Formats: sequence, C-alpha cells, structure tokens
Amino acid sequence: MKNFIFAVVVALILLIFCTSCGWEVEIVEPTKPSESEAEIVVSEEEKEEKQKVLENSETAEEGSESAEQEEYVEKGEPPISCENVVLETSRGSIYKSLEFEDRIIIYYVEGSIAAFDIETGEEIYEFYFGDVNENGAFDIVKTDYKEGFDYRILTKDKIAYFSSKNDGLIEEVYLPETVAKDIADSRFMMAYSIYRDKIIWQSKDGIKIINTETGEEELLLSNDLIESVIIPSAEKAVPERTFHVDYAPYFFYNPKFICDGEKIAVSVTNERFIFWATALYNIEKEGFEWSYAYDEMLNADYPFADKFISIGGRRFINAENGNEILFDEFTRSFDGTNFFGIEYDDMDMHGFKAFMGDRNSIINGGTEIFSLTNDAATAHIDNIFENYLLVCVHEEGTEWNCLVKYK
Repeated sequence: MKNFIFAVVVALILLIFCTSCGWEVEIVEPTKPSESEAEIVVSEEEKEEKQKVLENSETAEEGSESAEQEEYVEKGEPPISCENVVLETSRGSIYKSLEFEDRIIIYYVEGSIAAFDIETGEEIYEFYFGDVNENGAFDIVKTDYKEGFDYRILTKDKIAYFSSKNDGLIEEVYLPETVAKDIADSRFMMAYSIYRDKIIWQSKDGIKIINTETGEEELLLSNDLIESVIIPSAEKAVPERTFHVDYAPYFFYNPKFICDGEKIAVSVTNERFIFWATALYNIEKEGFEWSYAYDEMLNADYPFADKFISIGGRRFINAENGNEILFDEFTRSFDGTNFFGIEYDDMDMHGFKAFMGDRNSIINGGTEIFSLTNDAATAHIDNIFENYLLVCVHEEGTEWNCLVKYK
C-alpha cells in the first residue's frame, strides 16, 4: 500500500512539472498492483541469466563499433604519390563541397552535411539537411550577406544559411512568392541566382530581377531579345563546328550573377532544344557584351572563380576583360590563378595523373602534382578549393576521399 501511495505522489509531481514546461501529457491513472504481481520474486539463477544477456548485448554493441573502426583502418593508405589527408568517414555520394580556414564542408546527395578537419581529416560534426533530389538543392556557395553565417544552399523553394563553425545555426528563407511561382515548373534546376539582396530568375517572359529588401521587381532580359540581338551577333563557340538555328520560341535560362554582381551570365535555347547559346550581360551598361552559340553536346559552364565561363568545354573566357584561354579536353577546372590538367592511360581513368600550372605553362604540361601508384586504381578530382584538391581514389572496392594541398 505504501508503494502505491508513493507512486501516485511521484506521478502527480511529474505531471505538474511537464505541464509547466508546455509539454502535451497524456494522463494515465496509476493502477494498484495485484497480489500475484506483488508476490513475484526473481531467483538468483534468473538474475545471473539476465546479467549474462545484458553483458552479451553490450559486447555485441562494442563489437559493432569496433567493426566500423576496423573497416576504416583496413582501408590503409590510398594509392596516390603525394602527401594527402584522408577524410575520416563518408556519408554517401559527394554533391557539393567548400573549403574554410580549418575545415572542409561536404554536402552529400543523400542529405547529410559534414565538416572535416582540414589537417587531420577527422569529422567535426554531421547533421541532416535533406536529400538533394527531394529538396531540389542545386548550389552551395560562401556568403557574407547575413551576419554569423558563411555559406548557403539554394533549393527549389528556399535559401538555407549555415555557419561552418556552428552546425546548429541554420536560417531558412523562403523565396518570394513571385519567384517561387515562376520557377515551380521550370525544366531547369538552376532557375535563379542571388547576389546580396537581389535575385534574378527565369520567368516565362525572360529573366526578371527583384530587390528582396524593397520588393521592387522588373523584367531585366526579355526573351524577345534573343532573336533580335543574340542570334545575329552570336559567334561559334567551336569554330570548326556548326550550330543550328530554329524558329521555335526562344527563352533564357540558368541566369547567374558574375563578377561581384556586376554582370549576368545566361544560357539560351528554344522550345525544341535545337539552338543553344550563352551570353554575358552588363547590368550597369544595360547591354550584352558577347554571345556564343554551340551544339547541344557542348553546353556552357559557369561561373568559375566568379569571373570565368567555359564555352564548349575547351574555351575559358574571363568575364571581367574578355580574355580567352584554350585548353585541351582533359582540363578539369581552375580557381582563377592555378589551372589543372588531367591525363589517363585509358578511358576507364586508370593511370591518372594531375598537373598544375599558371595560364601559360599548363598548356605545355605544367608541373605534376600527383599520380596513382597502382595500375588497378582509378581516381577523379571532385572539387578544386582555394588551397586543396578533393580527390576521390578507388581501388578494388575501396574508396578514399583525399585532400591534396597544392598551395
């Protein structure tokens, strides 16, 4: 009886505490134990058996953790001919990544975002943001627009701001209604771009711009300009190849702020996806600086280092001054100062070698940064950061994500 009264008192105390905290509490009437329940006595043998089960369970959990650790340890050193830091864990397929002063941030396709120590490869933290294919994420970039945040992810309906130092600091800002409505049915994922308080996006009439502080918006580039301005002035991206002109309705897509928000790089096609082009628009001068047309197999890529545009896969144009650089087809990417060339012994990426040089020397081969030390291994450069390469190395079912310092 005393035990029953004590249980009631404890239950009332917990109920008062939980209610004061604002929790929803389901009230359950305490029941008095029956005589048969009260008289149950556990024998010493039963106690010993339960203790054994508990110990075996704990041992199994420890064994599971050890197995995970052993799986990582058993990877050994990656077959690569340079000093490198192997990232401690992998959360799946790498989608996007960024370099910060002391850490690398990686966003995985499966939805996790993880931070790794740049000198040891140790995982600092990991949290779940959302599957890339489900939330429509298409870009992850550094930003200083919001105090306390240093990078953001653009998705199909919102902008999420993060802090590389604090994984618990997240601010989500939904797109203005007019923007979200226009891009909801877009066939192109990269339908908008942001520079500080301005957003440019693809609408049915062309590229629009809005000031998120004032709400003021306007049609910046009308689709009507394509037939009257872009097509007549477009140069061939690859001189020896032709491009097709079709008379179906044309439209702009994939707008991106470039050169610190002073200009806009934008792609062009038509309803039948026969004509393809890329143009550079100067916002201040209110005019196009150039446009290049190409066939659909050689789409443009931009921006690199906020000022370079890749035309036709081999031609890199500096959007600040119009200077052009030509590279062979194995050139991977660059950060604006250093350029990288890749060589393979065969089409399966065996015999991988990476070279680096400035804008002049890379054309003549550059300086070798690393090569694979095993003919059975393959590799690819996943990203080029300000100071590091993120290199994914594969060998007989084992994968390493390596940081290779090049500066």
